[in-house]
Amino acid sequence: MPPAPLVGCFATMVAMGLLISALGPLLPVIRGEFQIGPQLAGFLVAGNPLGCIAGTLLSMLLSHRIAARWLLVGTGLTLALGLLGAALAPAWWLLFAAFVVMGIGYGAGTNLVNGVVAVAYGSRAAGVLNLMNGVFGVGAVVGPFVVSLVGGSRLAYLPYVLVALLAAVLMWRLPSSYATAASPEPDARRVAPRPAWGRLAATAAMLGAYTATEVSASSFATTHVLATGVSVDAAVRATAMFYIGLAAGRLLVSPVASRIGSGRLMLICAALASGCLVLAWVAPLGGLTYVLVGAAMGPVFPTVLAWVSEQAFGRNALPVVLTAANVGGLILPPLIGTVIAAVGAAAAPLPMAVSVGLSAVLIAVVTSARGRVANT
Repeated sequence: MPPAPLVGCFATMVAMGLLISALGPLLPVIRGEFQIGPQLAGFLVAGNPLGCIAGTLLSMLLSHRIAARWLLVGTGLTLALGLLGAALAPAWWLLFAAFVVMGIGYGAGTNLVNGVVAVAYGSRAAGVLNLMNGVFGVGAVVGPFVVSLVGGSRLAYLPYVLVALLAAVLMWRLPSSYATAASPEPDARRVAPRPAWGRLAATAAMLGAYTATEVSASSFATTHVLATGVSVDAAVRATAMFYIGLAAGRLLVSPVASRIGSGRLMLICAALASGCLVLAWVAPLGGLTYVLVGAAMGPVFPTVLAWVSEQAFGRNALPVVLTAANVGGLILPPLIGTVIAAVGAAAAPLPMAVSVGLSAVLIAVVTSARGRVANT
């Protein structure tokens, strides 16, 4: 892949990391500004995944008709528009709409950027995707600190607009020949076994359960830690701690991902993440436990995407699993908001632990099913 669009892919991931991590520290501020309760706050968190579903499906439909370059430029511009609205929206419903617009850019960007890189790098995709998504984590680490610098204001979203616009400019240099998904060979389409669809469905459910946890952990870490009696500044840092762990997990795994094996890596990380979330409930340590949560979860998402690209699932497999991922992110945050309203924010990590634990079970099912299909 040429240098400029590759940098554009990384810039897109940085912009998405910045915007997703800013919400957690800003959520208490937004609740106070617009006088909304925890349930509405949960639905606000779900606005981004809602837009992500639309963006993923839209990018899947348009990828058959429009060159990847134009789609990626449009992704950067959509992200910029949503970020601008998130910074300046004067009413709660306009803020929700801005989050949906950001989600459209986020969903399209996740599908298109990861798809282009997976196709371009082939067998080396797992390492490159972990590296690129590690850069997403670096952007996510910076997000909460930007919020602190501007005094907990939604104006923290304004600098991110420039990053999104930079990504759009760099994507202009992507050659028109680049595709966002690998097309199966004719023979593969003819002989693909029926169980592949079952494995695709299980993979989609698995990524949905994982993504629900990642979205919820980043959004509710500050709320959870604040309920343990620490200062506001320390609680805000909990979200940064989560993303420091997320970035570190992806960057450290990147050089060795191909040697560990995708299935084993996904299973180990998801199981560890469930245990770490239970630990965060028992001993949050002022948010420091979220470093472990992020490090355990970090490699799962990019490794799943690389694993999907290796399977004979067909051209639209990546958008399918990403849509399921965003459905998970749409469902769990409102449920956690309900849990917080019922028993308090201190219990927030428990439904997350259950969700990523379910992801680990589904990983075991998917990888064992792959082995049975290979042996038939």
